[in-house]
Amino acid sequence: MRIALIGNNTADVVSLSRYIEKKHGFTRMSMLDGVRKTVRSLYFYKGYSATQWEAQNNFYDALYKIDPNIWTKYLEYRLSKTDKNVVITHIRYSQEAKRLNELGFIIIRISSPKKEVARSLAIKRRGQDPADGTLLIQETFIQKNTPYKVEYSIYNDNKDNTKEQLDKIIANEV
Repeated sequence: MRIALIGNNTADVVSLSRYIEKKHGFTRMSMLDGVRKTVRSLYFYKGYSATQWEAQNNFYDALYKIDPNIWTKYLEYRLSKTDKNVVITHIRYSQEAKRLNELGFIIIRISSPKKEVARSLAIKRRGQDPADGTLLIQETFIQKNTPYKVEYSIYNDNKDNTKEQLDKIIANEV
């Protein structure tokens, strides 16, 4: 089984992917894995340290503009090396979500309460947007002014309820 979690920055998709990994034994991947690996090798001279989120996203976007398939192709390579169930996060563009669908991924949208989204947008207006000027699927879910179609949509207003809904989806899809 393959699951892709998409959601805005406040939807908590990373911790939900960790939950799926621990409870259901999935392998956890991220569309940012290739970026992290590449940036680590480029900045190796500094010794190991985490690269700032902003730098990772800017690097991701820069290479995406050169080749919109670069990160999905890297993911396809990684998928060819495993036969385990996979959950993936950090899908940034609708083209990537479409390709994940073609690869058999179930797309699950995780939405967060409006007050959390409003807080996130307020931070962006203060100039703290890490990928300024990009149209990101996890922020808008919009493709040609229509909502991006997903197989499931969960409103994450309570983490326990959200986990229960994820468990039901996984049980239904097995």
